[in-house]
Amino acid sequence: MKIKPLKELVIGILGGIAIAALICALIRSGLIAKESHEALIKTTVKVCIGLIVLIVDLLCAWGLLRTILTAYIERNGVDSEGKIESVQTIAAPNRASADEWSDSMRFSLKISYTAAGKRYTKEFPPTPLISKRELYPNSLEVGETLKLKCCEKFPRLALIDIDALRTRERDEARKTRIHLIMLPLIITTVYIMAMIVIG
Repeated sequence: MKIKPLKELVIGILGGIAIAALICALIRSGLIAKESHEALIKTTVKVCIGLIVLIVDLLCAWGLLRTILTAYIERNGVDSEGKIESVQTIAAPNRASADEWSDSMRFSLKISYTAAGKRYTKEFPPTPLISKRELYPNSLEVGETLKLKCCEKFPRLALIDIDALRTRERDEARKTRIHLIMLPLIITTVYIMAMIVIG
């Protein structure tokens, strides 16, 4: 796990503890009347659950929008070439064998490239599950060059231009689309209904 997300998680937890401690201190000191402290706690819980629902909704919306953005870059992107700076492989949980050539895995790549006269280094999200055999003749090794497509106006928006990867990404997007639509609909509906019932 990377340090930055872990650090953000710890800060979020500590912030929540600090807010809860502040509310408790205000109630104990008498600055908040005993009659209203239950309403304050109830409101705080509703807001926190609402924020969690909103975060899930936004993540699902990003998953749907990402496929639209990817399709736009595929059609209108500018060709570029990048050099692989680092590679992380993530093995499939149900590996059939220990053969690196034919086992499906995900690749997390850090690639440097030039677009619109500027040098960029981007850490790409993990690829869909794919084997090295399916990627051949492309080799995802440090120092190798890869074809990229970049958005002309925003060169940081780039994607790896390998046909086998593009096909796999489209297949994964098709399979997950229904989940990305239904999950936010269900949890948002449940949240709204719970707020109506609880009042």
